[in-house]
Amino acid sequence: MRKIRSNYNLLILFLIVSIFECMACNKKNVCSQNEDPQDTFKSVLPKHEFFLSNDLDETSGLIFYNGYLFSHNDSRGNAAIYRFDTINGEINQTITITNATNNDWEALAIDDNFIYIGEFGNNGGNRKDLKIYKLAKDQIPENGDVSVQADIINFNFSDQSDFSNAFRETDFDCEAFISKGEYLYLFSKNWSTQKTKVYKLSKAAGTHEAQKIDEFDVGCMITGADIYEDGSLVLIGYIKDEWVPVFWLFYDYSGERFFSGKHKKLLMPEIVSSQTEGISFVKKNRVFISGEKTRISKQRVFSLNFEKLKAD
Repeated sequence: MRKIRSNYNLLILFLIVSIFECMACNKKNVCSQNEDPQDTFKSVLPKHEFFLSNDLDETSGLIFYNGYLFSHNDSRGNAAIYRFDTINGEINQTITITNATNNDWEALAIDDNFIYIGEFGNNGGNRKDLKIYKLAKDQIPENGDVSVQADIINFNFSDQSDFSNAFRETDFDCEAFISKGEYLYLFSKNWSTQKTKVYKLSKAAGTHEAQKIDEFDVGCMITGADIYEDGSLVLIGYIKDEWVPVFWLFYDYSGERFFSGKHKKLLMPEIVSSQTEGISFVKKNRVFISGEKTRISKQRVFSLNFEKLKAD
């Protein structure tokens, strides 16, 4: 009887070890997709910070301003951005844009005087009404909900001539942009190639053409971007059909040639269930990342300290 029990325990131990080895193998396989071993790191892990309110279940853009995070919902949500704290994600201010419609809001950017809201989601590549709402910071009170008007930047992409519907196959979708100097820089979400194109756009209200200036093979679909005062550029996205989140860091580049310097890539299979959408610096080498609600995950926020990436 003692021998049978001993064999039974060995069998249970073998099964447990096998399961964990299988899990590790699967994770390794996920990490190896589109991987360049020279610029991919797996030693840096995202940290779950908090879940978001159901009022932000489709959180998309993300910025950090005056000690708070700001976000908004994706398509067909209210024409509003929401302020929430970085401890528990509780919404404590709603800013409604009275002259705006949320057809497909995808991103936020910020400079010294304005907050920019990207109304440029374009899953079919056939939109001709792409725009950015430009909201003056001095319209936002320290506390309390407020309704404001925004200036509008209308634009088109310089290299697009075909506006036929190519749903989830287009390379003219966009979900990420930053403010740098006198211009906005838009990063495309390429459904077919999983590259990203960079466009340069005037910040002035009116109608403009976004000029393509560069392209880079990120191996994923870019959904968010931010830039730090030292010039560090971060991009967030996920691998098409696999939903593995991907983080990119670009630094030591020249001018607006973001891809001309050093770059590091981080795959994050640990949060594969989260559809990562927004990214924002909170201090040097540390960002917050927002993920919208999915079938198996609530809307939530992660943090990532990527100081080790630059050291490796």
